[in-house]
Amino acid sequence: MSCHFCINIFKKNREQGLPEEDSLVYEDENIYVMPDISPLTVGHLLIVSKKHYQGYGNASLETLNSVNYFLEYYKHKIGGRNYTIFEHGATIAYHAGASIDHAHIHIVPLEVDMKKELEEEFDKGVRCDLLGLKEFAEKGKSYLFFKAGWDRQGYAYSVGKIESQYLRKLANRFMQKKPDFNWERTYKKEIAYLEFQKTLAWWKSLEYPVNYKWKKKLILEKYNLLEYKDLIGQTTRFQVGDETTIKTMIEKEMIVDKNKYCRVVLVPFKHQYKLPNCIIHQQSELEKLDKFWGLKEQYAEIWYHTNEMHNTQNKFSGRISFLFSGFNIEEFVEIVAGDNPREIESYTTISEKEFYVRLYKGQRFLGYQIDSIQVHQDNYVAEEIEKKLQDIIFAIEKSNEKISRFTSMIRQYGIRSYSMDFTVSDRGITFIDWDTSDDERILKYERI
Repeated sequence: MSCHFCINIFKKNREQGLPEEDSLVYEDENIYVMPDISPLTVGHLLIVSKKHYQGYGNASLETLNSVNYFLEYYKHKIGGRNYTIFEHGATIAYHAGASIDHAHIHIVPLEVDMKKELEEEFDKGVRCDLLGLKEFAEKGKSYLFFKAGWDRQGYAYSVGKIESQYLRKLANRFMQKKPDFNWERTYKKEIAYLEFQKTLAWWKSLEYPVNYKWKKKLILEKYNLLEYKDLIGQTTRFQVGDETTIKTMIEKEMIVDKNKYCRVVLVPFKHQYKLPNCIIHQQSELEKLDKFWGLKEQYAEIWYHTNEMHNTQNKFSGRISFLFSGFNIEEFVEIVAGDNPREIESYTTISEKEFYVRLYKGQRFLGYQIDSIQVHQDNYVAEEIEKKLQDIIFAIEKSNEKISRFTSMIRQYGIRSYSMDFTVSDRGITFIDWDTSDDERILKYERI
């Protein structure tokens, strides 16, 4: 069987209208690095050997040194955050779950510890680094290899012919990201195109200056209120000049999920509370972008988001607001349907599809009290509302320690009030932005 990577490493890219040579994020005399053709998550890259090897256990010392050099470079690029690499190491063609008969390592910018599941399925793993994989190849053994977090060594498991893309399936289960892990079934779909472009944009954005808006998100990450995978999954940072790519992505988003809308935001270098944004609900509205782009030269970056329609009954978001007066703290929680907390600002009247709840907690109350509620009864029943509020309150209370640390930081700068926007999912609560009465003071002095 002919080797897909040796014939033309960019063949699948060309088929899907994706960048070819321009998709390379790194290259030296021994390896290519590029986004996976159907990423499991934003930031999913492949490290591919230029010379044909069955797996990296068969690779030359020079090639393995190139991979190790790139991993050090990668760790620096992502700010020392944890990452995971994994390989289906086929020393015999298509063994070890390899779907492509050519050495390639997967790398994702988050920690995915697969040790427990692998040792339940296979014999105990061998502790080794990439050079240690050569011992498997010398004995003619195929292997599964992964390394997660800051560990200098990973684990290798001797295997034979197993389920194709086994480690992709396992990693996908941990990340809870995709309904289908199999790249051969998914790479032609619009969602694969979108994740590829977002991954490429993510890598390029690592070189951008940290503007005030991005620093606000990094501060949330610093206080463990936002995970890195959510940070880069929520917001795609483009440069001015990438308008054609953004427009194509919006067209494909409309095909993937008709219940989503796209929001494009112009972001300046300096602090600005209200940012120009353009919202596209359907393809017929794309012409609005042409006028919107006329403002672009005044701004540093273009941010791309997708949000659920506000009448989505199974998704909720909200805002927690704090008011400080001496030692007293008053707390308000506002909740709306959909995954865009900014919808709160438009909830001034009751409409057919509206869901709005406001909770209050002050010094005199042990828990949250309902302060205001506006719900269209045809869309929601009382039991559903009560259950959803309990889930959201539980999620907030689980984050109380992190919120308290963040609040202490805010108060040390003499701030009298602040708010945090959040979304709620099956995984819990995710904080996505914050505002205070004096953002500039915090952004000037708080380190990331």
